[in-house]
Amino acid sequence: MSDQKKDSRILIVDDTVKNIQVLGTVLKGEGYQINVAQNGKQALEMVQKVTPDLILLDVMMPEMDGFETCKHLKDDPGTREIPVIFLTAKVETEDIVTGFELGAIDYVTKPFNTTELLARVDTHLSLYHLKQKLEQLVEERTSQLQHRVRELDGRDRLVHLQMSSPDLEEVYQEILQVTEQVLKIRQGVIYRPTAAGAQLELVAALGLSTIGVFQTQAQLAGEAEIDLADRDSLIAQTFNEQSPLTGEGQEAIVPILYNEKCLGVLWVDTLEQGELDRQAELDSLWRLGQEAALAIRAAQLTEDLEIGEVDVSGLLGIED
Repeated sequence: MSDQKKDSRILIVDDTVKNIQVLGTVLKGEGYQINVAQNGKQALEMVQKVTPDLILLDVMMPEMDGFETCKHLKDDPGTREIPVIFLTAKVETEDIVTGFELGAIDYVTKPFNTTELLARVDTHLSLYHLKQKLEQLVEERTSQLQHRVRELDGRDRLVHLQMSSPDLEEVYQEILQVTEQVLKIRQGVIYRPTAAGAQLELVAALGLSTIGVFQTQAQLAGEAEIDLADRDSLIAQTFNEQSPLTGEGQEAIVPILYNEKCLGVLWVDTLEQGELDRQAELDSLWRLGQEAALAIRAAQLTEDLEIGEVDVSGLLGIED
């Protein structure tokens, strides 16, 4: 039995019990899953509970015939893509044209030829599943492209930071906001080494207190520092090993590296939001961390120059 048959569900809609029995026996024998309805109203109720992959729909039924049932199916966004094959004792051109105009993909005449019926069912199910796969592929590629555009835009914002000389607090805020925009995180924080260099301290956070709210280092005063000797801390490991890590949940941490020196770490609470796989999103976070390092380094250098902690002549290569 093929996976397509095993995984495909067919709804038979016919007011004649004998027809349902014949069709059901044939299709079950091929491995298809079967649901049945004896009128149009039942069929419309059924598809709202269990979505079939294909509908075999009798034309001549009392109260609501197959044409009206098909119209209702095609008017509903939730069911319009389900392929419908009409079952008809009529072969008049007008009826066939009406069925196609209403959205049916094919018709089978009664009495049924088993070989013909199975061939048409198999063909249209194959086309339906192929269409679904193509639509899924297009959706995935579109999501990947949208993510890539957001990442390039975010990295461009971080490059602009490197040239605009903002203070460190502005840089931290922009880094976290860019990360939120690109990866759709709920929370993100930046840790940097303390003056003594043995611990990491929180210097900025986004969403830690309230979703979307940025907190400065002053507002985070009192938050616990992380000992770099703590082997159980993923954040400390990331800083010491200078490589990205992920936790048991969705958290991810990347080092902020500048010329092989770790300036700190960027932690986010979640990855894998559906657009990309986990590794691809971690790679994206890694690239943001690299741009963040350049922005932090530029802001740090500007700050050190302003307070006179940098030898300008040394930077310019001027000798006494």
